[in-house]
Amino acid sequence: MPSITLFEDSFPGLVSHGPTRSASKTPFTILCFLILYYLLFKKRYVRFLRNLPVLRMLPGLLMTLHRIHDFTVKILEFSGMTFLFKGPPFAGMDMLLTADPDNIHHIMSSNFSNYIKGPGLQEIFDVFGDGIFTTDSEMWKNLRKSIQSMLHHQEFQRFSMSTMTSKLKSGLVPLLNHFAEEGTAVDLQDVFGRLTFDTTLILITGSDPRSLSIEMHEDELAKALDDTGKGILSRHVKPRFLWKMQNWMGLGQEKKMSQASATFDRVCSKYISAKREEILRSQGVLNGEGEDLLTSFMKLDTTKYKFLNPSDDKLLRDTILAFIIAGRDTVAFTLSWFFWLLSVNPHVVANIRQEIIDTTGNGQENLDKLVYLQGALFEAMRLYPPVSFGRKSPVKSDVLPSGHKVDANSKIIICLYALGRMRAVWGKDAFKFKPERWITENGGLKHEPSSKFLAFNTGPRTCLGKHLAITQMKMVVVEILQKYDVEVIKGQKIEPVLGFMLSMKHGLRVKLYSNMASISLLEASMAILCFLILFYLLFKKPHDRFPRNWPVLGMLPGLLVSLHRLYDYSVEILEISDLTFLLKGPRFFGMDMLVTVDPANIHHIMSSNFSNYIKGPEFHDVFDVFGDGILTADSELWRNLRRSYQAMVHHQGFQKFSVSTMTSKLKDGLVPLLNHFAEEGTTVDLQDLFGRFTFDTILILITGSDPKSLSIEMHEDELAKALEDVGEGVFYRHIKPRFMWKLQNWMGLGQEKKMSQANATFDRVCSRYISAKREEIIRSQGVLNGEGEDLLTSFMKLDTAKYKLLKPSDDKFLRDTILAFILAGRDTTASALSWFFWLLSENPIVVAKIRQEIIDNDLPRTGNGQENLDKLVYLQAALFEAMRLYPPVSFERKSSVESDVLPSGHKVDANSKIIICLYALGRMKAVWGEDALQFKPERWITENGGPKHEPSSKFLAFNSGPRTCLGKHLAITQMKTVVVEILQKYDIKVIQGQKIEPGLGFILSMKHGLRKPFSYLPFQKTLKSYPWNWPVLGMLPGVLVRLHRIYDCSVEVLENSNLTFQFKGPWFAGMDILVTVYPANIHYILSSNFSNYIKGPEFQEIFEAFGDGIINSDLELWRNIRKASQVIFSHQKYQNFSKSTTRSKLKDGLLPILSHFAFEEMVVDLQDVFQRFMFDTTFIFITGSDPRSLSVEMPEVEFAKALDDVGEAIVYRHITPRFLWKLQKWFGIGTEKKMVKANAVLDRVCAKYISAKREDIRSQEIADEESEDLLTSHIKLDASKYELLNPEDDKFLRDFTVGFMAAGRDSTACTLTWFFWILSENSNVLSKILQEINENVPITRSDQDKSSYLNKLVYLHAALSESMRLYPPIPFERKSPIKPDVLPSGHKVKSNINIMIFIYAMGRMKDMWGEDAAEFKPERWISETGGLRHEPSYKFLSFNAGPRTCLGKNLAMDLMKTVIVEILQAYEINVVSGQKIEAKPGLILHMKHGLKVTIAKKCSSLE
Repeated sequence: MPSITLFEDSFPGLVSHGPTRSASKTPFTILCFLILYYLLFKKRYVRFLRNLPVLRMLPGLLMTLHRIHDFTVKILEFSGMTFLFKGPPFAGMDMLLTADPDNIHHIMSSNFSNYIKGPGLQEIFDVFGDGIFTTDSEMWKNLRKSIQSMLHHQEFQRFSMSTMTSKLKSGLVPLLNHFAEEGTAVDLQDVFGRLTFDTTLILITGSDPRSLSIEMHEDELAKALDDTGKGILSRHVKPRFLWKMQNWMGLGQEKKMSQASATFDRVCSKYISAKREEILRSQGVLNGEGEDLLTSFMKLDTTKYKFLNPSDDKLLRDTILAFIIAGRDTVAFTLSWFFWLLSVNPHVVANIRQEIIDTTGNGQENLDKLVYLQGALFEAMRLYPPVSFGRKSPVKSDVLPSGHKVDANSKIIICLYALGRMRAVWGKDAFKFKPERWITENGGLKHEPSSKFLAFNTGPRTCLGKHLAITQMKMVVVEILQKYDVEVIKGQKIEPVLGFMLSMKHGLRVKLYSNMASISLLEASMAILCFLILFYLLFKKPHDRFPRNWPVLGMLPGLLVSLHRLYDYSVEILEISDLTFLLKGPRFFGMDMLVTVDPANIHHIMSSNFSNYIKGPEFHDVFDVFGDGILTADSELWRNLRRSYQAMVHHQGFQKFSVSTMTSKLKDGLVPLLNHFAEEGTTVDLQDLFGRFTFDTILILITGSDPKSLSIEMHEDELAKALEDVGEGVFYRHIKPRFMWKLQNWMGLGQEKKMSQANATFDRVCSRYISAKREEIIRSQGVLNGEGEDLLTSFMKLDTAKYKLLKPSDDKFLRDTILAFILAGRDTTASALSWFFWLLSENPIVVAKIRQEIIDNDLPRTGNGQENLDKLVYLQAALFEAMRLYPPVSFERKSSVESDVLPSGHKVDANSKIIICLYALGRMKAVWGEDALQFKPERWITENGGPKHEPSSKFLAFNSGPRTCLGKHLAITQMKTVVVEILQKYDIKVIQGQKIEPGLGFILSMKHGLRKPFSYLPFQKTLKSYPWNWPVLGMLPGVLVRLHRIYDCSVEVLENSNLTFQFKGPWFAGMDILVTVYPANIHYILSSNFSNYIKGPEFQEIFEAFGDGIINSDLELWRNIRKASQVIFSHQKYQNFSKSTTRSKLKDGLLPILSHFAFEEMVVDLQDVFQRFMFDTTFIFITGSDPRSLSVEMPEVEFAKALDDVGEAIVYRHITPRFLWKLQKWFGIGTEKKMVKANAVLDRVCAKYISAKREDIRSQEIADEESEDLLTSHIKLDASKYELLNPEDDKFLRDFTVGFMAAGRDSTACTLTWFFWILSENSNVLSKILQEINENVPITRSDQDKSSYLNKLVYLHAALSESMRLYPPIPFERKSPIKPDVLPSGHKVKSNINIMIFIYAMGRMKDMWGEDAAEFKPERWISETGGLRHEPSYKFLSFNAGPRTCLGKNLAMDLMKTVIVEILQAYEINVVSGQKIEAKPGLILHMKHGLKVTIAKKCSSLE
């Protein structure tokens, strides 16, 4: 990233780059940032750069460097459009920034001679030498005069026009066609950069570098220009001495600048040398007709231009560079921003396209007529000028029209980006893209003074190539908008890069879609003819349902018009034509075909007169890519293939192999992937998923190899892609005249080009599999016995004596066989499953019946064996019903050998085409009854509950007659297995709003796929909601499966088990736990029989990182710690200290950083902010020291990180058998390794603070007796009062510190996070809280004490309590009885057993909180009199209960109220939509993904 690179180069000591970096600059860096963060964030953030001692405004500039363009807009907007930037003394970095048109006119025009580039600019731009960009005075006048003469010469005008046209037609358009055909995403900025680079270099040198090509190779000259642009910006924001030193030492960006300069010298030298030789060879014959600029410069008349020496290679080199940078980047970047702006302003696109249509031709005269297009281009350059700033230096002191004095040689920066956004210049809508501002009332182009619109410079330095640039941009835009739709890829970040040129930082990724048929002129002509006749006659008479039979064209136009809804159209046509219809194609094209869905006709064709109806040579021609496989073969070859297939597929060994393969792919492929999607909450295309699953499965069955297309990466498999392209191509061959697609095939155009590429893929991939299989068979030396043998192996070992026409030694025969099996096994099953699950989503009652059938047949326990699957009659009926309505193969094609008469009475000639439309067949009311269009699985079930048989001539999903599908049983088994697995484990919801329609093709797939989110199936009693108690393993597997949603599962389980549930862990692992939320049990455990229920030794072992602190301790040690803590907490000194600390951290920490985020308009993780705030605050409470984790950098603090790692490891220990985590700890692996490291960090950090605190006390540096931190109080503890506490023992102090840090940091931060999220979901509650605050709490500064007002905030207190009821910071509490006991619920507990009180679930129990327990309802905490309602602590356990009730309860509530009041008074918190909000399993109820918000400052807040 350029901004980071620049930052590193500015302060190399801050970022390690190895030993070559100088460390001497580190103090400068540290000094800069210490002052910056101390002063800049000590007070409220302001829009103006703070003028610091020594460093002045440089730190502020560096802080905003990543958004410098928008920052300059705000600075200049608030400073009257002119602002004096002060750099460090003696660094020469002071500069006057201006966007005032009066100043600009003064500098660039009326007092032009006083404002030059100056030696400072020439030094910064030194790589460009003495070109027109850097020169001044007479040299500049000579260059400008000569260039003006060349550019305005009539012959150069023609040369430039022909060059741009040629590069457009032969370079850009073919490349865009390629991207459009391939569907490839492309960086449009890169494409435009290459187009303008090539064009400019041709205009300058006459040579085409051909950087604009499919390969998109990197050109060294273009790369050098990019590096130079970054380097120039870097020089502007660094002190001169710093970049000079870097240049001298060859470091960082300066090293790249030097390398770029060397590239410029070498490449330009090559062009200059070649041009001189060309001129010498021409012997002066060249006369300037179509002459490039380099030639013109070499032939320059030096008598006219005294300062120019065309024999000087350096002059020529500098001229080349000046022209390239002027001609390449400016046009390319303008076009990039322009097309991005078009993507977000579609009405502008429509207006431009209409203007193009109204104006014919692309000549200069016609381009000049495109006024609206020019207005849109100028508007794009106003908002995104290609050159972001201009720099000037006065020769003499002067006073600008704005009143600012400028000294001689001072720097003036004209901010073009800011100029275009000044409301004082462009009006209140300055930020809007509004081309109309450039159009006059009479429709002409409005002139704006160049001092206001500076894209082409102004005054004597106005761009000489302005007209050329506008012409080129118009030509490109017209060409693209006429031929393509440009779709900007969603989700990419569009922002300007830091640099001399205003390019897009991340480029502009787009997809192109052709507006025109890309097939052939002949086909385009045919389409035009069709539509002319169609629209003339079709709408002249009343429309009827039958396609009109036109002269010559037949019914083809009607077919083309209805192509987008062909399937439903065929249903309508066949319904009203007695199930059989003759389609007449264009004359002489051989496209006549009889379309039928009459079961009698189908039975006749497919069974009773089977021998007369074959695939035929034309079918073979259309499906030629499949060769001579079983799909295309007829007669004896087909019989040989069928017999061999039947023997293999029905072989017992293959049956076992197929079942094991499907089971394995399901368990190891599909289910883990679905688990992943369910856990991530990802939306997935189910059709794509099934396609990959069946593709992998069928390829294993055929070749024994797994392509592994079914994976999280979802990579594209070339064989699968080729099959999809072929399916589309085969369909289009059916509706195009044969000669047309044959011609396209011969010429390699359109869909036929894809067909040829797919065919080549088939050949290559199949050849690879065949070769590998032959080697495998040779290596096995005939050991293979056919048990579990794949089909390719079986075919290679085929007994040719039985099958005379089959040649297993012929690779082509094997290739055709592989393809036939893949096509039959992949797409059909995937298509059927996709439509099936969509139909289920529309018919939930069917889902319920299938699930009940699965349960009734005990499949969850007995498995998915064939015997069990055969019992699923209703499931099979639902699958058949889905295939009736959405048959995987949409049509069947036949050809008659001899003339015949069908049962319907239709005569068919020899070789005529017959189409059996399976889609329409399943929807014929004459065949299936009046409810034919309804999804009704019951139609497939007999009265006694068995499967009903329907003749195959009526239900053709598995074909009929001798060609009935051999893999029918295998396919049904696979589909049933998949459905059972999914319905047992997941809930699948179809995404609302997606368009579900069949795509046109040989296979009836969904055109746009089927997008669904997965979630694990929620607990239901009918599906055995409780975790299964397995032998040996107990219920642990069920917990692990549900771990990602353990909280909600606990609610469901406890709700259904009378509030107490016995969890059984693995045998002998000591993991049995009694889980309870029963209030009587909780009161008994935590209060009335408190002494019997302790943390216990096992708890202490699991929580060992907390040592013997208050969290872990029991009995007398706990009483001593609690008594001491109670005295300290309730002492006035600590009360004062805690209040002042909170106010101070709010004022100097939280509020300034929220202001910073608001000003920067950043998205921020509020959970992280609150955690850092509470970490710092709690650390000050305990040690008196501020770790300052809450800052703009959001640094990682090792102590905080260690606490997080400890929490993670403790959760892991709860769900892992003790021996296992003990073993991991001994080996030092996994989370236990983290635990050990974290423990060491806690020890080290605590030791440092304890030692420092003891030293402070010894040196009596703590003089303020009015406030005292907790560590000081514990060190000064009177040991005589607390026998078991030893303040001299560092371990005691360490355990106290860690325990209190864990208690004070996470619980409060967690509560605040959930609270602000809940407010975002309940605007009515927010309104009530704001009203209460406004009525009771005055808006005062954050450092003023507001505690006296907090008790009045009853509704806020209720809302906080309600938030903690639903989202308690500590989700569970763990206890262990010393002696056996019987709980009030009647459950017996043994000594030392684990008891878990699930606080999260307790807050959601309807038995305790009513039917609205899941609702956020603060009113439940308010009494009828308007006061706070008391709820017993055994019902609301957020602050614990009984003797262990939280000592800091009041402190925590006051702190949270204070934070909430301060935030709600000053800011609006807006939760970013679309993020997933869920709880993370752990000791603390954190949000798993944080809480992303944006912050806006309220105008009424007190500054």
